[in-house]
Amino acid sequence: MQKKRKLGRGVAVVGAGMSRFGMFRDKDSKDVFAEAFRDMLTSVDKGLDPSEIDALYLGNFSNDFFIHQAHWGPLMSDLVGITPKPATRTEGACASSALAFREGVFAIASGFYDMVLVGGVEEMSKRTTEEVAEGLALATVPYEGEAGFTFPGVFGAVATAYFAEYGAGREHLMNVTIKSHNNAPLNPKAQFPYSIKDLMEMKAKSAEKKGQPVPEWEDEKAFLGDPRANPVLLDGDTVVIQERSRFAAALRDNLGIIIGGLTSIVTLILLYDRLQEERNNP
Repeated sequence: MQKKRKLGRGVAVVGAGMSRFGMFRDKDSKDVFAEAFRDMLTSVDKGLDPSEIDALYLGNFSNDFFIHQAHWGPLMSDLVGITPKPATRTEGACASSALAFREGVFAIASGFYDMVLVGGVEEMSKRTTEEVAEGLALATVPYEGEAGFTFPGVFGAVATAYFAEYGAGREHLMNVTIKSHNNAPLNPKAQFPYSIKDLMEMKAKSAEKKGQPVPEWEDEKAFLGDPRANPVLLDGDTVVIQERSRFAAALRDNLGIIIGGLTSIVTLILLYDRLQEERNNP
């Protein structure tokens, strides 16, 4: 029989920050982490003394390979001035920062810590496409890598299998991209705060300005199917602060209460004041 698991005590998100995402030739991982950290401090309604942070959990997958520097937990801890508090780095490919968040939740729920800092950073935009493909392929299963699989190849194979199993096609995936780009303008720190239609217009105006043939596409999906619409690598960082929920009301009016073990940050955060609910329903 499957065990029903729950957190040992309440955990709340009391602050969060994000760096601007993009290709920054004059910035490194420490710069974007510091930017996100400062943004996090300003998000705490009633102020936060960083000396009260008990530990740091940092998600990072690829910096060892791309910039030849490891030991990122202690480096970031020193950067934000919480040394010698414990600093732990988590690595799980695309889920590296989600794992850091999960470990932070468990550390507080266990009663060992009351407040932890959780962050994640990746820096790969200063490498060539070939170097990035090689680096990301370090997360493939060894026999897949030996066969020549890269991350895009793995995802392509998974998508093809999904299409075969459920009768979907490329256009269904394009709907996700169109939706995401429609949401992008809502984030002032997005690398491309434009809808797909915006990008189509920008491409056409750029070609016209350069005296080149003006490309035309029937719709957004035709644009996404054009090999000239290529993805771009970027650097960026996010930081959140977690605290024992019974103390968290002293820092923030509306809390993000964690309700279970996390594999996804977004789906398991509820934005409401559970402490108020407990006071009303003792």
